[in-house]
Amino acid sequence: MAKDRQSKGEKVRAKSYRNPNLLSHYHELSTRVFYNGGRANEYLHNLFLKAAKNGEEERIRNFLARSSKNSNVNLNYKDKTTGNTAVVLAASRNHVNIVKMLLNYGADITLLNDQGQSIFDLAPDSMIPMLLASVERQGTSHRHLLQAAWQGNLQILRQLLSSQASLDVNCKNADGMTPLLLVTRDVNLFEKIEKNIAEKGYNPLEVVKELLQHKADCSITASDGKSPLHYITHNMGPKAKDMANLIIEDTNSKLELSDKSNNHPIHLASRYDNRPVLLALINGGADVNARGQLGQTPLHVAAAHGHERCSSALLSSGADVTIVDDQGYSPVDVCKNRKVKLVLKEAWVEQTREASSQLRCSYSAPTGLVNDEVNTIKENVPESVLSPRAKKQTSPRKISGDTLLPPTFQVLVGVMRGETLS
Repeated sequence: MAKDRQSKGEKVRAKSYRNPNLLSHYHELSTRVFYNGGRANEYLHNLFLKAAKNGEEERIRNFLARSSKNSNVNLNYKDKTTGNTAVVLAASRNHVNIVKMLLNYGADITLLNDQGQSIFDLAPDSMIPMLLASVERQGTSHRHLLQAAWQGNLQILRQLLSSQASLDVNCKNADGMTPLLLVTRDVNLFEKIEKNIAEKGYNPLEVVKELLQHKADCSITASDGKSPLHYITHNMGPKAKDMANLIIEDTNSKLELSDKSNNHPIHLASRYDNRPVLLALINGGADVNARGQLGQTPLHVAAAHGHERCSSALLSSGADVTIVDDQGYSPVDVCKNRKVKLVLKEAWVEQTREASSQLRCSYSAPTGLVNDEVNTIKENVPESVLSPRAKKQTSPRKISGDTLLPPTFQVLVGVMRGETLS
């Protein structure tokens, strides 16, 4: 008899190990008994995330039932390691029923994980139509407004903004993103899945226009300091320039807003070789010689990434090729693309020629230096000067009295006076 009871006990234990749902209510009970305060809350949410990841439908139902009674369970709680929410974990494992349950209870799919990935980046293609259709969930909350703007769904957006709910057009999700920030951030993402959203309609340009008409604030930035204009620079689509122009024309738009890396939108447009948006920013009044990260100008950024189109556009708009960054490097120094470097050197010669002409107006040439020699001074300047290094550019020299001249002027005046180039 004892052996029979022992064997039955072993079978029960073995069964419980195979079925993680069997003792789920005991695990939940233990959280109440052995934990308290913030520690209990974190432990409870980790169980919630684990259940979503493992596809434990019954446990998820228990959690959702609890969340409907009180606020103990945060549906959008993020994993401390990855930043994934429960709905993202479930979607990545193709747990369709759990995703449906979480969406019905109000899970926010606009949130990104710590790697900057959205639910559409991790979910299988078969689940995308269901996720997109969730924008039509009943309700008029800020969550609905955020998702409608994010997905570029003009019809739903207009319904929400014209409702009696008095929604705040500048509301934020848990990541600190407003509707305007969301629609400008992920245009590239939704254009990749455009076939799936064609029936629902994807109109980011019209959504931006609608939000601005309802007084969306263009100066609000995300947690990384980026504004809507910063995000538009990532957009390589055909409507990017029009979106940029809409925001630039808004009275709240600030072209010189810096993100946490100290870059303006014009720096990012130069980095991503987004010439249409770059031209829109320039035409809107952006400073082509603005200092960004490490003191670099947009021309430094374009040159460093080998972008000929943006480099040429900046030079045509008055970018100064002789400006050096915080380390003393000019755009010529940081450029590794041979073709772009040639363009920059030609611009350097042209700008130094103009500089030498201006010098003759302000400073008298030394005795014995005729005008023809001044006009051909570029022929007497070594190649190393046309591509100046840091140590030759960081210390401005006094020329006349207390006057300080830019590095290019210093070189020219030194040559004109017969000084030795070190």
